[in-house]
Amino acid sequence: MDQLNSDSAFQRVTPVALENYVFPTSGWVKVIKRGIYAHSRPDLKRRTRVRYYPKDATKQIHYAGKFMANHWWWAVLRDGSYLPLGRVSDLNAFRQRVSYYTVNHLFWQRFGNVEDENRAQPLEVFWPYTKTASAGFHDVVAKENSVTKLQPVDLTTSVMPTKAELHRMQAIATAIEQTKEADTVTIGFITDTHVDSWKTPGTARSLRGIQLLSYYANHFGADLLVHGGDVNDGIKPLDWSVADVKRSVAAMKLGQVPFIVAQGNHDDNSGYARDMAGYQLDQVITNQMAQTLRADQFRQWLEMPTGTQNPNQAVFGTYLIPNSSVVVIVLDGFDMPDVSQADADFGTFRHGYTHYSPQQISWLKQILTTITADQQIMVFDHITLNGIAPTDWHDLKPRFENNHSQTARKAAQQSRQIYDILTKHQQVHHNIIGFMAGHSHTDDYVLSDGVQFITSTCGVFDRGDGANKRWLGNLNESAFDILQINPRSRRVQRHRFGFAGPHFLATWQY
Repeated sequence: MDQLNSDSAFQRVTPVALENYVFPTSGWVKVIKRGIYAHSRPDLKRRTRVRYYPKDATKQIHYAGKFMANHWWWAVLRDGSYLPLGRVSDLNAFRQRVSYYTVNHLFWQRFGNVEDENRAQPLEVFWPYTKTASAGFHDVVAKENSVTKLQPVDLTTSVMPTKAELHRMQAIATAIEQTKEADTVTIGFITDTHVDSWKTPGTARSLRGIQLLSYYANHFGADLLVHGGDVNDGIKPLDWSVADVKRSVAAMKLGQVPFIVAQGNHDDNSGYARDMAGYQLDQVITNQMAQTLRADQFRQWLEMPTGTQNPNQAVFGTYLIPNSSVVVIVLDGFDMPDVSQADADFGTFRHGYTHYSPQQISWLKQILTTITADQQIMVFDHITLNGIAPTDWHDLKPRFENNHSQTARKAAQQSRQIYDILTKHQQVHHNIIGFMAGHSHTDDYVLSDGVQFITSTCGVFDRGDGANKRWLGNLNESAFDILQINPRSRRVQRHRFGFAGPHFLATWQY
């Protein structure tokens, strides 16, 4: 099978890319109806039959991959033979016959003649052209129906904004020009784009939101661009996710200004490695790979500790915006070592829970002592911090940073240490402009112990607080900010391009 692992193959992605691609995944099926023949190749012709599996609802037939060929879904068995699972055209019908067992985190899917088992592995995750997604996966929404085709952004040509998009960009630039001061700083901020060129039209086109941010920077000006993390969705085979990261970083570069990309919980592809591949750890984007793919591309701007000061090669550091008093601090809320096989279980696998290494905590304490009285600090992280009362947020929904389960307790304590360091510094020096994060996919804000905390809605159009309010092709499909920091008047004006949630904070004093 062609695994499509060359960079050039990903410049223009078409739906045919999913045909005959073997998805690495492990699990098992049981024959629950009439017996099935395995085949020497993915062809239902009689002469390809190699083994007969009778109906046996207790026998587990293990597989190592899945793919679509000749209009059928197939499992690649451990002996190299191919077991037909069902017709691709039946996906929308079978989705109604899925049961979710909370205790074991298993999805059981009755598809064709088999019952399929894997952790969180609806086939729609692999094949996106279904009307909806089952078992709690609602990324394929009604406005992306089965006839909607994926139209990935082509990075071989520059983005061309619509008239409405250009008009909004000009309005932002004009507003900044009218209210700027001599030392005004502008920072473009986008987060949670969840780029996936093979999943839904929304996840494919979210790359265009990054390009639009870069277009603004290139044509209207910005001092810095920041991506708040979850650049890619992280639920595809490794080479596909790597390709999306490369395209996303290339889109950031189009701004032709300094840029930084924070680490999000989806960015390591462990969602696929764990939930869809059955704990195949070779599908994780390791810390070293992340350095090459992302951090090395902006290391010239973000001063990141190395060696023993940063053993996990995490993305945290500082950037002093030239000719200004603004210091940018980037934190990494998912600062952890590459998971070992011994730790690869649902409770400890890296995707999902926040972590700050002791080295990052010590670094933050030290770096704050080096910031002078006339400098002001803007903090970016993918996820906000434990320490903010949950009832102080407007949306009131549970937040990962407040998870005190046995698995997440230590992580919450680490997050609280970061909160205490920043708020205690603010109480003495009063020079933290704000703390911006994503992760929640919701526009929200709270002033906590003197620090203004802000979360931003997602860059992908079909999730978060805009899931039912944003439409492909409309101005509100995208969502990013141009932050106007006026150090002299100690005021931030937040200019939103695209959708804004009901709790969008447009301006604040610090």
